Amino acid sequence: MASPEEEQRIRLEAAAARLQGLAPKSIIAKMVPGAVFTIDNELVVFPSARLESAGPPKAHPTRRVIIVQSGVLAAVANPNSLLVVPTSASSTGSSYDRVLRDEEAFTKEKVLAYCTLVQPILKSDLRMYMGALSDEARASVMVAVAQVLGFELPKALGARP
Repeated sequence: MASPEEEQRIRLEAAAARLQGLAPKSIIAKMVPGAVFTIDNELVVFPSARLESAGPPKAHPTRRVIIVQSGVLAAVANPNSLLVVPTSASSTGSSYDRVLRDEEAFTKEKVLAYCTLVQPILKSDLRMYMGALSDEARASVMVAVAQVLGFELPKALGARP
């Protein structure tokens, strides 16, 4: 974890970058597939939250997301958005979502990666780098995202029917 002074510096740098629609320089090199960042929770879209049966969503100021976009596209200024999947420590998902266990980028023992909710965010919305998924977890998430997007993958890559 960053010190309070480091967190403040990162916030100020992010605010300056946001005014220009850019990602803060301190995190551009970390924007690779499997990287975990926090973003403001209000930026994450959960379509099921619009259902009356869902009840009120839990209030969180931030949410961790996993970058699932090519590192080459993530590191350049245009496009100014990138694709992420949101995560949750308190939900269940579909067969294409992935349960991540004991990943260093999360404080909870078990976290769900909503691979069915791939969504764009502005690069300037990234707040704090929390770490990267293990190679195995990253591969599992990327295979699930590819399947969600309609790519046919061999079972050897971990594809699910």
